[in-house]
Amino acid sequence: MTKFILLRHGEPTYDEIVKLGFKGTGLALAPLTPKGISDVQETAENKIFENSDILISSPYTRTMQTASIIAKRHNLDIKVEPLLHEWIPDLSNNYNTEENLKQIGMRKTLCKK
Repeated sequence: MTKFILLRHGEPTYDEIVKLGFKGTGLALAPLTPKGISDVQETAENKIFENSDILISSPYTRTMQTASIIAKRHNLDIKVEPLLHEWIPDLSNNYNTEENLKQIGMRKTLCKK
């Protein structure tokens, strides 16, 4: 029987990425916070991962970092699946904050009318 375990990534920080001027999909490069790393290390001790065969991760830094901590603990391979990612609501890649994304989205909506 195949068993799937869905796990959300640890807590990310966008501070450095925003300081570097990354926008849009560049925000996907955000790493985990120290707390996020600690939380994932604790989660990796869960016996639910025993007898797993592989981890599949999205290409986002925070998810690959999460997967690598668990994979290391359980000696698992990681497959990065490029199409496994969240919905991208703004293909202009001009946003760098959630508020900015809302403003861009509003402008696009207004421009379409």
